[in-house]
Amino acid sequence: MVPNFRLDSKQNLRPAVKIFVLTAFSTLISGCFRQSAPDRIPSAETLDDCLAASGEVQFAHLSAENGRLGAFPEALAGCPALRKLGLRGQTALAPLPAAIGSLRGLRWLDLAEIGLDDLPAELGSLPLRRLYLSDNKFESLPAAVAALHDLDYLNLDRNRLTSLPPEVGGWSELRWLRLNGNRLQALPAEAAGWKALRRLYLRENDFESVPDVIASLPALEQLDLGRNPRLATVPASIGSLASLTRLDLDYTAVKTLPEAIGNLRALKTLVLVGCPLAPGELERIRALLPADCTVEY
Repeated sequence: MVPNFRLDSKQNLRPAVKIFVLTAFSTLISGCFRQSAPDRIPSAETLDDCLAASGEVQFAHLSAENGRLGAFPEALAGCPALRKLGLRGQTALAPLPAAIGSLRGLRWLDLAEIGLDDLPAELGSLPLRRLYLSDNKFESLPAAVAALHDLDYLNLDRNRLTSLPPEVGGWSELRWLRLNGNRLQALPAEAAGWKALRRLYLRENDFESVPDVIASLPALEQLDLGRNPRLATVPASIGSLASLTRLDLDYTAVKTLPEAIGNLRALKTLVLVGCPLAPGELERIRALLPADCTVEY
């Protein structure tokens, strides 16, 4: 007979703590087959619940949808196991205090939709792997963000950035970068240090040409430059992106693409919707690309 396992929260946790925990059973079923139970991260959705189980909580989901905070919860420093912190939409937290630097174990942090225009230097010392900063008010990149060299994912969509500082060259572990909806016109030469980058999103900025430094990103698989209305030039260096599988240039001013586009043998999707292509250009492009590449126009 298959044993009937049941996790009774009243037996294993204090009743006042609304925290969801599933301990990992080594094996649920033995005999003709084995099935391992998945782990679930111990998490809490209110500050009180988080503090009541401070030694266990790894994910504090304290976004505005779960209740408004009046100030940054400095008491979280007493949660040594905390790895993930969500504060999305907590507008009362701006400006963010230096106390954020006390959360030494954080790997994942969501500070989207708060209204931030800067970040304390102390945040730059955290071992963050994922950082969400979309829908804030950054006009320049905070130095603390440039200092986060362990980042794997960074979302800066819909801010007011006009440039990136040279220090971003230290993002050598970054694989996914979102910069949609800013005011960028160029990328710094130091971006060549993004050797692990696979996805780069630059929609709705002010680029007039594809930045040459992008040709220095050997791992790049997806590049989105759509809805840059002044973007008219695609350099021949684009052909060096041997790993590129998707290229979005929709609603730009591109009229023609270089012959080097034919070097993108891994390309599966090219988006040219809304582009004012010259007569015969679409047919020429299709002839250059791999047979299994879809051109959306």
